Amino acid sequence: MKVYILCAHIETKADLHRMLKTALCFPEHYGNNLDGLFDCLTDLRRPVTLVLCDFSYLQERLGDYAAKLVTVLKNASAQNTQFSFSFETADVLVFEN
Repeated sequence: MKVYILCAHIETKADLHRMLKTALCFPEHYGNNLDGLFDCLTDLRRPVTLVLCDFSYLQERLGDYAAKLVTVLKNASAQNTQFSFSFETADVLVFEN
């Protein structure tokens, strides 16, 4: 399953975690932080690819936190073979009705 996050719609860390929680169906106890993200990603038991679209927006708005996010994603994908991630630009996405 591919899950797309449109980074252009994220302004704050809270926005990021709210979007991740909803898109990835994280439990209510999700901590809304990078530690909680790592825990939930490594607990995934179904194949999931997280696709971050237009990541440059996140880098501009969240700075160093965006780099820390990538580190968490790399570490989680190394620990859990069910999880992977990629980067795309929104102009390559095709939306179907």
